[in-house]
Amino acid sequence: MDKDGLYAQALSYHEQKCRYQRQTLENWRKALYDVSSIIGFELETYSGDEGKLLDKVVQCVLKKPIKIAPNVAPKIALNVATYPTGLQEKIDDFEKTMAPQRQSGKTQIFGIVGLGGVGKTTLAKELFNRKSSDFSKSYFLFNVRETVGKSSLNSLQSKLFNGLTQSNMQIDSVDEGIQMMRTHLSSFHALVVLDDVDHVHQLDAFLPIKEVLHSDSLILVTSRHKDVLTNGGIREASIYKLTGLNKQHSKQLFCSYAFCSPRPRLGFEDLVDAFCKACAGLPLSLKVFGGLLHEKNDPSYWKGQLDKLQRIKLPDEIHKRLKISYDALDGDEQQIFLDIACYFIGEDKDMAISIWDGSGWQGSVGLLNLENRSLVEVDRQNNKIKMHDQLRDLGRSIAEEEKRFGRFWRLTENLYDLWQQSSANKQAITEVRGIRTGRGYKVQQWEELSLSKSWFNKAVTNRGSKQIDKTPYSFMNLQLLAIEDGHSDNILRTVGSSNLIWVRWKNCPYSCLPPWFSMKNIRVLEVAGSKLKIPWLPESQVPLELRELNIDSPLLEFPKSIGQLKHIEKIVVTYGLPEFIELRALPEEFCHLRSLKYLHLSCPHMELLPDSFGYLTNLQHLHLSRSKSLRMLPNSFRNLIQLKYLNLQSCFNLTMSEETFGNINTLEYLELSGCKKLEILPGQVTHQPSLQVIRLFNTRLKELPSDIGKLSSLEFLSLESPLLEMLPFSLGHLRSLKELSFIGCHRLQSLPDSLGRLTSLSTLSIRSCGILSLPPEVVKMNNLVRLTVKECPLRNLPFKKLVEGDGETSTNQAGRREAGKLKSSIDNAQKECVHRLEYLELDRTKISEISFHQDLCANLKRLHIYFCPDLVEVGALPPTLVRLELVHCPQLRKIEGLCNVVKLRELTITYCEELEALPCLERLVLLEKFSAPQCPKLRGIRGLAQLTKLRVLHVDSCYALEQPADVEAVMLMESIYVQELVGR
Repeated sequence: MDKDGLYAQALSYHEQKCRYQRQTLENWRKALYDVSSIIGFELETYSGDEGKLLDKVVQCVLKKPIKIAPNVAPKIALNVATYPTGLQEKIDDFEKTMAPQRQSGKTQIFGIVGLGGVGKTTLAKELFNRKSSDFSKSYFLFNVRETVGKSSLNSLQSKLFNGLTQSNMQIDSVDEGIQMMRTHLSSFHALVVLDDVDHVHQLDAFLPIKEVLHSDSLILVTSRHKDVLTNGGIREASIYKLTGLNKQHSKQLFCSYAFCSPRPRLGFEDLVDAFCKACAGLPLSLKVFGGLLHEKNDPSYWKGQLDKLQRIKLPDEIHKRLKISYDALDGDEQQIFLDIACYFIGEDKDMAISIWDGSGWQGSVGLLNLENRSLVEVDRQNNKIKMHDQLRDLGRSIAEEEKRFGRFWRLTENLYDLWQQSSANKQAITEVRGIRTGRGYKVQQWEELSLSKSWFNKAVTNRGSKQIDKTPYSFMNLQLLAIEDGHSDNILRTVGSSNLIWVRWKNCPYSCLPPWFSMKNIRVLEVAGSKLKIPWLPESQVPLELRELNIDSPLLEFPKSIGQLKHIEKIVVTYGLPEFIELRALPEEFCHLRSLKYLHLSCPHMELLPDSFGYLTNLQHLHLSRSKSLRMLPNSFRNLIQLKYLNLQSCFNLTMSEETFGNINTLEYLELSGCKKLEILPGQVTHQPSLQVIRLFNTRLKELPSDIGKLSSLEFLSLESPLLEMLPFSLGHLRSLKELSFIGCHRLQSLPDSLGRLTSLSTLSIRSCGILSLPPEVVKMNNLVRLTVKECPLRNLPFKKLVEGDGETSTNQAGRREAGKLKSSIDNAQKECVHRLEYLELDRTKISEISFHQDLCANLKRLHIYFCPDLVEVGALPPTLVRLELVHCPQLRKIEGLCNVVKLRELTITYCEELEALPCLERLVLLEKFSAPQCPKLRGIRGLAQLTKLRVLHVDSCYALEQPADVEAVMLMESIYVQELVGR
């Protein structure tokens, strides 16, 4: 590659801007060098005939194997609501109201407005879950209003950009973000949700993408303020006003939280009606008050709470209604509620409980009570604490007024005044519980930030110049301190509290924690900094009360004194560039941490674990991914008898013995992807009765254990190995298995017949394998919802009737009766076959014909067939189909099943060069979109006048196509693209 060329200059520019990681740029540079070394095609070799050259290029490309990214996780549905009462009706009303505003051929932008707590985010999440599969890209940007307050608009632009492009771009300014999105999101067919927007400048930062996204993309924006959306350019007709629940749904939701039943308990009917009326259909109020009254069986208590509620009017004083639930909490629970509102939204539940326990409160019990009253939620997938924004705002308003425990969650004039008062009076301030400063500020906060910097620096400077007065400005009872910007050193030196329980110190400028930093009572310590090499020096004070240690730095070593941390339960060591973590060994003292439950180390240079590693007998979660130098696990590893989670991803050099898991039988999650030296799984793997997930991407396994069927709890199994040739019959004994995927198993030509016994399986994915056919027993998978076969030489599908009648009748009446019962039983069994299958995709297979018997696939909604060069005929199709795509099937001549698919809404037929006719098109009365480009032999499209729902017609390069007789109907459509029709 030319050192002075355009690409070299561009790479140098990126290095100067520090937008990408150094390793990423090196990978790009190597890729460009490799590409420049490739010998291409010369036109002269083909006598100047561009057509011949193009044919040759296409043939070579099609022969190349396509690299799959196996570790890209599938989209996970957003958690919507515990009790989605009335949600379907809101979805239906939204679709009905917005339908007239849809403009085909353009990016759709719809707004959702309503009171806080009315369910805007819930509706948006449900729409996102239902529609995201219709788009090639999708991203839900949560809590724009809240996040902008903590960080910056350009950081949110980075989130959206990276979420859509799967990249790791850092955007430095809003203008740069707009330009990046315009440049790189061009033609993306995307679904984007902007949640809780409260200012026009936020829309200005994101909505320019509408100009470049693929037509038919969709953008949803939720806000409390309609004028924000209209001022941001969203048409008023495209804004949906979400109202509260009706009387019936209000009662069901309230009762679900109060009684765990959609109906009121006997004797409480009138009280339930009164509460529902007072809550005015607001889901958040119904949820909170239902939780408040949960397990309260005294009607007089209900009446007392109702009396308080009825004295308040909606909507201006919603928070006063919610404060009734806060007032009903005991003292410790109130403090926990305020802590969450100010500091712990989005934080790990266990970390917060450690902090509350250290404050003398019963953290676990208190949090559970808040959950039961629906004041907070815990996301069970990632263990994070969640709180509705109305409740968050309530908590923060209470915190601002409270005198006993002052809480500051951003730099404000109040904090400045407090600090100034302390300085003037020479008195220690004792009522402040916590301080948290956020990264980034709104435009109007820059002046405040500048002021804050000046007085911080002044305070420290004055303290340093007055040698006589040694007393710092001290917050004696300060327990929580999270500093996420450039004030860290100044604040920590100014705060003299030895009562700190939680410290989050980002951008730490030291190679180790300084000796003046008091760690006496710290329970949770989080430190990040590119210079940090060791947590504390051997001679320094040891944080003996520590429960959790989180280090984000290129760590070099642990001090031997770490063995003194008798209470520590969690240790995490990570860094943005893992290859720079220099930790090569753990001290033997590390294995004295008998309380340790959670250990996450990404240490690419560590070759061995200590021989006594197995002494960590309480360890439940072990994450050693990217420890590429790790060669083996010690013999004592077998003694980790409480281990539940084990992640050894990308431990390229790791080998295991048959006894590695010797005494372990508690595993629930096992990740061995990228362990390329692993050819056989340790035998004890199949003796894990609680094991739910096994991930084996990018391995070189030669076989699976013959007794893998013993894993009675296994729900997810993924496997990638070019050496695997056979699967054990016992695979069919995994009765709990829900997802099964095979990728890159090139030697695997068949699946075992026992596969049909996987009656819980919902997703089966086969990619880049040698599979020639699916076993007939596949049709017995009556819970299979999604089936994908890609890049396999598959020649047929077993979707035909299992038992065929032979036409023989019995002369005996009783015999005929028995025969009739038998036939009825068989028919019923056949109707159960793959009856839940909704999605079928065939991509680059050798299939020549596909047809579905009427008793099979009775719920199939989407059929996608791509790049199947041998496909000649599509026979009978399930009548439930909603979407049919046939793309690049050059030999396809017949589609006979169209007459039966009367529910079809979208029909796409592309590059089917031999297709001449589309029968029964007039029967597809629900069809909304019809695309048939590059079908040069297609002669006629008849019956368009009957397709009253059709909005989009795309016909291009169909040279034999005759002009439709009902051309007037065509002219009334919203979007027509008809080009290069020779026969018209």
